[in-house]
Amino acid sequence: MVPLTGLLSVMLYRIRPRLAYFLLLALGGTVAINTVLKQFFDRPRPAFWTPFLPEPDFSFPSGHAMFASALVSAVVVILWSTRWRLPALVCGALYVLAMMWSWVYIGVHYPTDVTAGALVSVAWVVGLNYVLHVHRILRPAPAASAERPGEERGRQETSSAQ
Repeated sequence: MVPLTGLLSVMLYRIRPRLAYFLLLALGGTVAINTVLKQFFDRPRPAFWTPFLPEPDFSFPSGHAMFASALVSAVVVILWSTRWRLPALVCGALYVLAMMWSWVYIGVHYPTDVTAGALVSVAWVVGLNYVLHVHRILRPAPAASAERPGEERGRQETSSAQ
């Protein structure tokens, strides 16, 4: 996901630098929040069976689920005012759910680990969006009338007099 984040950041920087900064701040903040929460909760990994991929750090919350959810949430926020909102939302949700299920399936996380990770990162990205007003950057500008309001009224009065 890190190479994808780098590629997206470069592409967004060419369109609007503020979008690239938002993406990097959203994902960097997610990594920082994950590190703090893992140290705070200090929850051991599940021991139901020997996992396929043993992880050295703590279980709660899932860093993979947090990063994936933050990436998808940031992309959806960026695309919110475009026609790509729904496809990004559906594909992103399926991607995050598949990732969450896979980490539980291979035995390195409890279901609560991945669920909490996803929800915390979505809350972080949505909160950041409302603070920075990123959802308004790509919003189409309202159609401005070429005439001033007084001219339009004057034209209506002359057309009704005829």
